[in-house]
Amino acid sequence: MTPQPGRGQVFRTALGSSALFAAGFFAAWVVKDMGLAAGARFPVRDDGLGPGAVLLVLLLLAALAFVSLMRAFFRLANGLGAQIANLEENAARLSGVLEQMASGVLVVDADGRVVLVNRAFEQLNGVSRDRVIGRSYKEAVRSMDLARLVERVFRRREPAHDELRWTFPRERILDVHAVPFRRGTTGALVGVVAVLHDITEIRRLEQVRREFVANVSHELKTPVTSLKGFAETLLDGAMYDEKTCRAFLEIIYEESERLSRLIQDLLQLSQIENRQITLRKGLLSARDEVADVVRLVAHTAEAKRQTVENRVPEGLRVYADRDRLRQILLNLLNNAIAYTPPGGRITLTGGEDADSTWLTVRDTGPGIPREHLDRIFERFYRVDKDRSRRSGGTGLGLAIVKHLVDAHGGRIEVKSKPGKGSAFTVHLPKPEGTEGETGDR
Repeated sequence: MTPQPGRGQVFRTALGSSALFAAGFFAAWVVKDMGLAAGARFPVRDDGLGPGAVLLVLLLLAALAFVSLMRAFFRLANGLGAQIANLEENAARLSGVLEQMASGVLVVDADGRVVLVNRAFEQLNGVSRDRVIGRSYKEAVRSMDLARLVERVFRRREPAHDELRWTFPRERILDVHAVPFRRGTTGALVGVVAVLHDITEIRRLEQVRREFVANVSHELKTPVTSLKGFAETLLDGAMYDEKTCRAFLEIIYEESERLSRLIQDLLQLSQIENRQITLRKGLLSARDEVADVVRLVAHTAEAKRQTVENRVPEGLRVYADRDRLRQILLNLLNNAIAYTPPGGRITLTGGEDADSTWLTVRDTGPGIPREHLDRIFERFYRVDKDRSRRSGGTGLGLAIVKHLVDAHGGRIEVKSKPGKGSAFTVHLPKPEGTEGETGDR
């Protein structure tokens, strides 16, 4: 790569060329004054140069100086052009980085006018940049808390940090850092830069973790307390009453089973979340797999006089791990049985589209209110806590279903209206090259 000439070197070359150029034309003017103007006839002698030859030499020197001057200017122009192109490239690179940032960026000048925002800030603020640039930041931002934070930086001339809650255009929690930036030599305040990072999901997960710890503690404490209480009663003399002793032992057994299920579900959920399970997928008969699971819950459903129907069509195949698919269906069926009143109906259907096979478990239970639909797959989340505990549920069944479906690369959706039951549909992708095929395993 050829090094660009220094600016001082270019200007020195240009200055020298200009001086030489001027000297040549000055000489030509002197010769003209002596009556040797261009167009006159100059005698040519063999013993030296005549005045005409001198003039030609001087004009040649002037032309050479002009060429040198032009070269210097061209070199200067090329150098400036390269610097401008470099600045434009850096500006484009910086603009691209700002536009791709997930965090919002707001730049305010010393007069309090917004001079720059990126796409993320537009989305957070809910207003296009055309309506923001050039306006006072107090008018441009939709959050008074952010305006007060920027104002604090202007007033104190020092960085500020805060966690702000926005409610428009939708509720968010933002971690905001605002800093003053100054002119390098004088230190004068040039403006304020604010960076806004959306931490809504982080805070939600922290809340889920806190609730999980609290729920685990409660779920473990309840059966342990029951076990301890009945054991103490037996030790105090109830064990000598055969009828009372048997009733207490049955309760102790049931609570032990509940505690065992809870621990098993917790361990299983941990394995799934940490990707410690191996899926052995194959093409399975969807109807046969559903039939096997229905037989497992038949006794429980009969005890509540519920009807469980297998309407999955013959020949429908599903690409899944057999054990995990049965667990998905079993958890959904147990959930439906727990929430469907006595005499209710539970129906299993299935079908396929271009790239997936779907299975639906539909019940005639009380339904799920809209405000609960987004949270029912969270660990220990219960719409009706009392009913779930009475049914012996651990509160982890739907969370396990969601993670197992995700592990298969599928998705699960729920549709429900209060008083009209619920429908859980699992979509599992087909293997490549089998779209539209059906058949038995």
